[in-house]
Amino acid sequence: MTVGAFPPEQRAGVYRAIVARRDIRNFRPDPLPDEVLGRLLEAAHHAPSVGLMQPWDFILLRDLDVRRAIYEHFRAVNERAAEVHQGTQRHLPRTEAARDPRCPAQPADHL
Repeated sequence: MTVGAFPPEQRAGVYRAIVARRDIRNFRPDPLPDEVLGRLLEAAHHAPSVGLMQPWDFILLRDLDVRRAIYEHFRAVNERAAEVHQGTQRHLPRTEAARDPRCPAQPADHL
């Protein structure tokens, strides 16, 4: 085995995670346990970046009213931006939730 190489079972786990990866657009309403959130933030802080600088800053918003207000601002700005685009580009800056009138507050429930 090459020095610094991962054992075969760990490499298989990485490949499995890459192949099985999927986008999540529907989120659970219950908050993440603090230990899970901590592990996710720790992993995110080590995510690759240009020059290995890891310039990440995260803001944890637990207040539902604040999250909804931020979402509504984001949605309104994206709607205005979409108005200046022509043809198929018109839909690029929008999110799926912003286009779906049935769930205007859904993403804010889970930010």
